[in-house]
Amino acid sequence: MVVLTDRQRGMVTAELAVSLLSLIAITAVLLFAVQVAGLRLRCSEAARVGARAAARGDDPAAVRRAVQQVLPQAAVDITSTDTSVEVSVQVTQVPIANLKLAKIVVGARSIAALEVTADAP
Repeated sequence: MVVLTDRQRGMVTAELAVSLLSLIAITAVLLFAVQVAGLRLRCSEAARVGARAAARGDDPAAVRRAVQQVLPQAAVDITSTDTSVEVSVQVTQVPIANLKLAKIVVGARSIAALEVTADAP
């Protein structure tokens, strides 16, 4: 059996404290990464919803409303050509506990072909 002196017991306590703080920091970073990945998926879905709405011929205000129903804090950019429409969505994500140290901009874009409508006689 190993007998620890008072000094050795103090060293074990300090090492345990440092390792627990490191574990907490790593857990916080991993949680933030999961949060950003989920936000990326929601951005993709919002861009798809917006592209479908724009391809149907909805006006830009209706497209923005459709995107913001999926992702309320999203910034929306709509670009159209003769045959297609592109909707870009961006959101700024702040780390856990609203630390202002780093902000991450998450975004997605979706392109859809314009739907052809039959002209009424």
